[in-house]
Amino acid sequence: YQILRFNHCNLSRFELYEKESLAQINELLRVINPKTSVFDHETGELFFDFRGFLVLARDPSIGRLIGMATLVLCHKINSVSARLEHVAVIPEMQGRGIARALINTLIEEARLMRITHIDLTCEPRRVRANKLYDQLGFKKRVTNARRLKLLPKL
Repeated sequence: YQILRFNHCNLSRFELYEKESLAQINELLRVINPKTSVFDHETGELFFDFRGFLVLARDPSIGRLIGMATLVLCHKINSVSARLEHVAVIPEMQGRGIARALINTLIEEARLMRITHIDLTCEPRRVRANKLYDQLGFKKRVTNARRLKLLPKL
């Protein structure tokens, strides 16, 4: 498989707005959450307007996307923080090191930017994902994380 790298400056290189590509990204997002809304061109544009990195795994033998992950950057007054999001591999390709390769690619991008740490959250039911994060050196944190919900789910 190939690893394709995109940052907020070069997303236009990839045909993200092609219906087939959007459908494949949606399929990957549904691996994480089956209730994820399907993108159309309008919401796809909003989704990809972010500061960070998108990495995709493509299998050239079948001509399709098989995995993805994003590293979202938050620019603060005195630092930049990073958050790992959207790590997904299609079920028939799981267990082959694809997620590990995607995450390692994003870790390297963060190191090049001199980011001091990467945060992530993962539901306890995602046992294999949590095991991978542990193997990659991610540590559980005690936090008092909170969320203010602004919009209903689409």
